[in-house]
Amino acid sequence: MTKEELSKKRNRAIESLNDVGAILGLDEMYIDELEQENTELKEKAKELLNGCIFKARGNVNPSWSELITDIEQFLREIEK
Repeated sequence: MTKEELSKKRNRAIESLNDVGAILGLDEMYIDELEQENTELKEKAKELLNGCIFKARGNVNPSWSELITDIEQFLREIEK
């Protein structure tokens, strides 16, 4: 194999590694974006559920008390 052929193979290998690095970088960005979206969705869910708890506390129906307990438990689980 000539020096030129070796150089071409080396350059192709470097390009391939760069492509893999770019793909991995995109995957990391995508994962970070998903984690951010997940955090935002959790925050919105907590706001909505806390609003439900606030409204339900004014209701004297016993089933609402159970619902409040369930929602509060769910909120604690989200925090973990």
